Amino acid sequence: MRALTSPLPLSQLAGLARSLASLALERPHDAQSCSQPAAGPGPSSLRQQQPRVSGIRAMCRWLGETRCATVTAVDLAVGTVAPSPATVAASIMESKVHSDQDVRMDAQVIFESCWRRFEERFRLRSVHVPREVVWLNGAPGAGKGANTQHILKTRGLDHSVNLSSMLQTNEGTRELIERGELIPDSMVGDVVLEALLFQSCQIPECGVLVDGFPRTAMQVDFLKLLYDKLDELHGIFTNTTHRNQFPRPLFKVVMLYIDEDTSLLRQLERAKMASVHNKRVLDAGAGQLWEQRSTDLSLEKAKKRYSIFRQHHSAVLRLKQFFPFHLIDAMGTLAETQEAITTEL
Repeated sequence: MRALTSPLPLSQLAGLARSLASLALERPHDAQSCSQPAAGPGPSSLRQQQPRVSGIRAMCRWLGETRCATVTAVDLAVGTVAPSPATVAASIMESKVHSDQDVRMDAQVIFESCWRRFEERFRLRSVHVPREVVWLNGAPGAGKGANTQHILKTRGLDHSVNLSSMLQTNEGTRELIERGELIPDSMVGDVVLEALLFQSCQIPECGVLVDGFPRTAMQVDFLKLLYDKLDELHGIFTNTTHRNQFPRPLFKVVMLYIDEDTSLLRQLERAKMASVHNKRVLDAGAGQLWEQRSTDLSLEKAKKRYSIFRQHHSAVLRLKQFFPFHLIDAMGTLAETQEAITTEL
């Protein structure tokens, strides 16, 4: 196992180790035991969930602990005992509370307005709620698109939704994306609801991956409120002929981490590769052109994208309090990242 390093003196390192050791408490002895959580865990009921052990190195690197003394993930977990699945399930059921007690009022207003517009456009009984949703997030250049098919296969999901691509088709949001800026949460919320509940899941028991959501504190609250709404619908339709359209919601969050230098390098390299590929396609008169993102063509725009990601990453990390949360170190090769994903999920 590769070691992680920290600039903290050894006298303070023990405290860091003890804090990070607590992240291992939810690591199950059996990998299959975490593939499906106990029935009915809502956002607030999963507050004991923490990033898995294999994400500790990425978390430390994310927090800037990258020099001097050496600690391994094994060292951090020494002295911890993972609770049994039965104990975890019991604590989950005992602590269930609705997440609307923990979200801001403006987030509730945005969610309710988005949901009202959704119901006005689509008949509720024509909706199919996915049996599982994996929310994929990460730094620019972390490999979300490159790892999407692997995650679909690993989790047995049927469909993926690339939020950025969908927003690119909207004239009102395309200009903001090209400048590397965030899009208003209400506009994003409308797209998420339609893509998740209407466009992508028209068959029972489907599973969906959503790439690029949530990215802000408001969107984190939106996600918690969405879970509660789907859980409410599950209860309403349980004893009806539409019960298969409204299973109890199951959300997982996957976060791919890379540092700023790696992010900038990958974004600019992606632009070069797309340029070379597209020239060959045009010269040959055959093949498919690759998308060239305007933010990949400018170092300043690439820096701005990572800066925005950093500004909001703490809000996204709050999701570990509410849903199964997997922080993946994506600094290595694609094969190494996919191996970590397979282990985690």
